[in-house]
Amino acid sequence: MTPSSLDSQSVVQFVFLAKSDNAKVISRIVSTLYNTDKNEVVHITVTEAGMKFTVEPKTQLFQGNTFLPADLFQEFHFKKQRDPDDVKEEKPREELCIPLFVFLYCLKIYGDQSTSTGVQIAYRGHGTPLLLLLEENDVTTDCGIRTVDFVKRPLKFDASRKNKVVRIVMQSENLKEALNELDWNNDYLTWHISSDPPLFRLRTKGTGTTCFVDYPTDSEIFEEFECDEATTRHYSMKYIKPCLRALSLAKKTQIMITNVGLLFLQHLIQTDDAPITFVDFYIPPKELNEDE
Repeated sequence: MTPSSLDSQSVVQFVFLAKSDNAKVISRIVSTLYNTDKNEVVHITVTEAGMKFTVEPKTQLFQGNTFLPADLFQEFHFKKQRDPDDVKEEKPREELCIPLFVFLYCLKIYGDQSTSTGVQIAYRGHGTPLLLLLEENDVTTDCGIRTVDFVKRPLKFDASRKNKVVRIVMQSENLKEALNELDWNNDYLTWHISSDPPLFRLRTKGTGTTCFVDYPTDSEIFEEFECDEATTRHYSMKYIKPCLRALSLAKKTQIMITNVGLLFLQHLIQTDDAPITFVDFYIPPKELNEDE
């Protein structure tokens, strides 16, 4: 049975059930995590506050996540009780994993540009498929996405301000332009941030070529600039590239580097009349050999 309506009988059958009048908003936000790999799995955590989507490769050297708050939906129902045997569980939640490509494909089933597609998302619990009911112009499509077993939950990266050595807030378009100036054929990207010149430098280095972009800290592109100590860190290009999709939608980006070199990129996104949402990326530093 698919959630054909949000009446009281339907709600009782599901652990959670959500309704949105605009599937495109959900698709645009969640698609910022998609990295062209059709086998990529997204971990979904549902609480009464909303839905969190997390992608993390098996190497656990990269993580991207976004949170869809309950008020982004026209209706949002979650009724799971706290597990008394799970002493670490802070609040009731439901977790599942599905192929990210399939989820996005279903949301776009009436076309990428459609703004009149409504969607209902429902889940009965462990071992059952995630159900989507999409409707446009009185035409409905039911989708059932098989869940994938997960061995362990995604890592919890610590990007709190107490551990930061660098924190910058800037317009996302400016960061995107700077990154586009670099040579993406290289294996890593170097971030150099200091209170002394060069103050903010992005650099790629290849065979016989070096590309870099410099900005002074008093540049108008920075809304906030905090540097507790000069920092030079290297990050794998393969994990920087997935962050570019979110930059195309974001208005502002927060850049933070912690005392252990963890790079935290947080993009602020506001689409149509939807509430503000954030897309976060965590990238551990890359250790270079002496000849790199």
